[in-house]
Amino acid sequence: MDMQQNLRPFVYWAQDLEYIYLKVDVKEAKDIDIRILEDGRLVDFSAFAYSPNTANNFIKYTFRLPLFDSVNESPEPARVGGIRVEFTLAKIKPMFWGNGILASDEQKQTYRWLKFDFEKWRDDPNDEQSADESGDGSVELRRNAHIERLMRELNLEKDQLMFSEGQLRQHVNMLFSCYLFLYNLAMFFFTFFILCSILFDFVSTEKADFLLDFWPANFKWLLISTLFQSLDLFHSLVGLTNAGSIASLLQISGRLAMLFIVNGCPPLWHWSPVFSLVLTYLLSEQFRYPFYALKTLGISLRFVTWLRYNVWLLLYPLGLFLEALVLLISVPFYYSSGVYSLKLPNSLNFSYNFGVLLALFSFICFPFIGFTLTKHMFKQRRTKMDELYREEAAIKRSRQKKHQ
Repeated sequence: MDMQQNLRPFVYWAQDLEYIYLKVDVKEAKDIDIRILEDGRLVDFSAFAYSPNTANNFIKYTFRLPLFDSVNESPEPARVGGIRVEFTLAKIKPMFWGNGILASDEQKQTYRWLKFDFEKWRDDPNDEQSADESGDGSVELRRNAHIERLMRELNLEKDQLMFSEGQLRQHVNMLFSCYLFLYNLAMFFFTFFILCSILFDFVSTEKADFLLDFWPANFKWLLISTLFQSLDLFHSLVGLTNAGSIASLLQISGRLAMLFIVNGCPPLWHWSPVFSLVLTYLLSEQFRYPFYALKTLGISLRFVTWLRYNVWLLLYPLGLFLEALVLLISVPFYYSSGVYSLKLPNSLNFSYNFGVLLALFSFICFPFIGFTLTKHMFKQRRTKMDELYREEAAIKRSRQKKHQ
C-alpha cells in the first residue's frame, strides 16, 4: 500500500437532535481507523481505499473534523460499502446544531471536501417555533444546501463556474441578505408613513370628524401593507428566513381577516377601539422591522433588541383584547345583515350565516389561537433575554479581567 501520499476524501454530513451522520466517499476501504479526540470535539479518520492511478491501486485517505460540540468517544460501528464508509456519532447533549457541525472557530474556514448529505438532511424541528426571521446561521446553512443541490441537479463542475463554490455561496448569501435588509427597511418606512399620517390627522382634526373619515381613508393602505407583510410567510416557506411559518400564517391571515371584518361592518368604521387596534398593529411594526433589518447585516444593538422583545408585552395582549372586542361587537350585524353569508338557492346547494361562524370562531378558536401565539412569544422572549444577559455577563467578566 502507498504510505507516502495521503488524500482527503469527500465527507457528507447530516444531523438530527441526537446524532451526526457521516458518509466518507472512498471505494473498497480497508484498515479503517476512526478516533474521537479532544474530549469528543474532533473526528480523526484514516483508511486505505482503491485508487487506479497509484502503483498498487490503493492510497491512504485522511481527514480531521473539528466538531461544534462533544460527541460520544465510541462511534457507532462503521458500515463499509463498495463506494463509501458510513458511521454515526452520538451527541453528548441532544440538540440541533443550528450553525452546522463545525467548531465555532472553524466556521469561517473553507472545507471544500465537507458536503451536505441530502438523503438524510433534516431542518431543526424547533424552527417552527422560532420567530427569528433573518440572519441566523441555520438560515445560511440551508441556503448553502440549496446551492449545492442546484449545482448537483444542473451537473455543474467547478471548472464551469465563474466563481469558486465558496465564492458562489458568499455572493448568493450577500444577495439574499441585501434583499431582506431592503425589504425590512421598506416595510418599516411604509408602516411608519401610515402611522404618521394617521397621527397627523388625529391631532389636526376634530375627534368626531376624524373617526368619521378614518376607516375609508386608511383601509386601502392598511390592506396593502398587510399584503406586503405576507412576504414574511413566503420567506419562511422557501427558507430565506428562520421564521416559524405557522406563526407567520396565523398572524398575517388573522390581520387580513380583521381588516375585512371591519370593512364589511360599517358601524365599526367610526368606533374608537378600531382606531386603537390599527395603532397597535402599526406600533408593533416600528419595533419589529428595524430589529430584523439590522439582523440581516449581522448587527445586534442591545436597545433595539430589548424593545423588540419587551414592547410586545403591552401591545400584544392589547391587540388580542381589541380583536376579541371587534369580533364580538360585529356578530349581531353580520347575523342580521347577511354580509359575507351564503344563502339558498345557489349552485352549491349549501348555505351558512357568517355571523354564526364568527360567533363560533370567537368563543372556540380565537382564545386557543391567542394563547398559542402568546405562549410562542413568551418562549421567544425568554430565549432572547437569556442571550442578552449572558452577553452582558461576558462583557462584565472581560472588563474585570482588564482592571485586574
